[in-house]
Amino acid sequence: MNRPLLALSALLALSATTQALTPAGTEIINQASADYVEPTTQQPATTMSNVIRTVVQAVCSVSVTPDGTVAQPVQSATLLPLERAVFTYTVVNTGNTTEAFPLSAAQEAGTISPATQVIRDLNGNGQPDANEPVVTSVTLAPEEQAQVLLVVTASAAQGDAFVNLIGSCAGGEARDANNVSVVRVGPPPVLGVQKTFSPALVRPGTETTVTVTTSNAGQGESREVVLTDLLTEQIARGLTFVPGSARTNVGTLEYTQDGVTWSATETAPVRGVRVRVPSLAPGANVQLTFRMLEIGRAHV
Repeated sequence: MNRPLLALSALLALSATTQALTPAGTEIINQASADYVEPTTQQPATTMSNVIRTVVQAVCSVSVTPDGTVAQPVQSATLLPLERAVFTYTVVNTGNTTEAFPLSAAQEAGTISPATQVIRDLNGNGQPDANEPVVTSVTLAPEEQAQVLLVVTASAAQGDAFVNLIGSCAGGEARDANNVSVVRVGPPPVLGVQKTFSPALVRPGTETTVTVTTSNAGQGESREVVLTDLLTEQIARGLTFVPGSARTNVGTLEYTQDGVTWSATETAPVRGVRVRVPSLAPGANVQLTFRMLEIGRAHV
């Protein structure tokens, strides 16, 4: 007895290997076919099933990265009072329909409550610029992404704040809320400046040594310190800078002819001298010394 030989297959309108979600509203057509040998004629034949049509529903999904928790903050910044930190995040539409995703900043823990803003980073430079808006949501097509900035501005208070950028679908669904960063606000520096002449009284043709010192009497490390002495007043009194006499205990010496443009190479004439240091620790100091020659009037 001859038996028909069957080969079954399904005809699909969409590949199953695609990683991205199928766009909402897409119609998927599924139809089965059977290939066999006709027993009476011994000829190949095919029969088709009914057509199944499925429409893909809208799925809202959002991803905010990088991820972090209070126990393991993903980004951190150490600030002085009144400074600000900028944390960069990426928001991605991982759903299959265009959505407006609400964004908000929240404080999860900490001893201080700094001010926060969420800004759309339009040029992707990681810094808030004048033309970049404060946002409460971003509208993205499927697979589209946006870079946003969480700007945290410290008050005069000292302590820690754990801040979180939260994204979700409208109505709070599909919430992504594990994006915690931390700011730590420490004590401020306290800088003072002192200037002396030795000797304080000079005669024409003699020199005096100028010493300018700044010290950090506070409990916190400073940011960059620039200790500057413009020589306008001394020059008006008949003093002139002695070439090659400038010294500093730390940092980089710079010189100016006009008080505007500075150079690490000594200029001629010198009408200002300064020293730059990246920071100044508590109890540390920067000392700048140089000599000036009396060529006119008799005292400083």
